[in-house]
Amino acid sequence: MLIPIVSLAVLVGGFFGGYRAHKRGGEILDILQYGFGHAVAFGLVALLGMLILDLFL
Repeated sequence: MLIPIVSLAVLVGGFFGGYRAHKRGGEILDILQYGFGHAVAFGLVALLGMLILDLFL
């Protein structure tokens, strides 16, 4: 159950970051950088949330 949720969070984060950079008029490297940064952040938050839920529930 952990892997699909974290994978989905990484995909959503990557899309969100890439979309934000694209709307700002960023070039391809900016889009990739923002997408990667958001994907890592969303993935870590999802992983931490799942671990906390697993410990307390």
